[in-house]
Amino acid sequence: MRFVLLCALAIAALPSAAAAVTQVASPATFAAADIGVKVNRLYNGFVDETLTSGLSSRTVFQLTAIGNGGRNWDFAYAVQNRFTAPVTAARVSIFGFDVDGITASNNTLALQAASATGVYDTVARNGNVPQIGPTLDVCFRAGGGGGGCASGGGGGNSTAGSFIGGTFRLTFASAVQRVILDNFFVRYQSVNSAVLNGASGVGVDTMLWSPAVPEPATWAQMIAGFGLLGLAMRRRRALAATQSA
Repeated sequence: MRFVLLCALAIAALPSAAAAVTQVASPATFAAADIGVKVNRLYNGFVDETLTSGLSSRTVFQLTAIGNGGRNWDFAYAVQNRFTAPVTAARVSIFGFDVDGITASNNTLALQAASATGVYDTVARNGNVPQIGPTLDVCFRAGGGGGGCASGGGGGNSTAGSFIGGTFRLTFASAVQRVILDNFFVRYQSVNSAVLNGASGVGVDTMLWSPAVPEPATWAQMIAGFGLLGLAMRRRRALAATQSA
């Protein structure tokens, strides 16, 4: 009975599944020499922190111009919805990322302002992203809905395989020589399948995506749990030896 109780305590000490979707850094760097260059990002799909088969999308960003003495950086964007069976419907309502500007002296400047055209013309700054957790620098919403990076109302790309395009501008307080985009994400809404109905979700960049590595505190919990299991097994062996003597 003691062995069963100790095992139960050890299992309880082990960490539970992560409560949020983890992003993995996959920065894209742009400089003046990259005008005309296109950068693709592919996204998976999570609903209720569960990786969902058939839910995916893609963005394409192209640096088109640098103006105002290196303060304004203009991009063209295209958002592709890529849902497949068992998902029967989904809408990509938001896309976004973190932004850093790098000056000639290698100082880092935060984004000062952003604007956009096309379907994703509503800009939100420092918005919380559902299921991801931390606020990200900028997101572009397909109009309507609430504020921040949570809801794109009824807009966005809802047609599988299709692209929807437009432009966005990133503005810095002073001139920068490079712009780094990172922590890319998309927001899904109106997701339907055999098991989902009207659900919402998120997607993170899959270029370097992998399951989260436990943090130090989590490792400590795991070690403590395994230690309790080891102690329980030693006590059980000692008890068995005593009884057989």
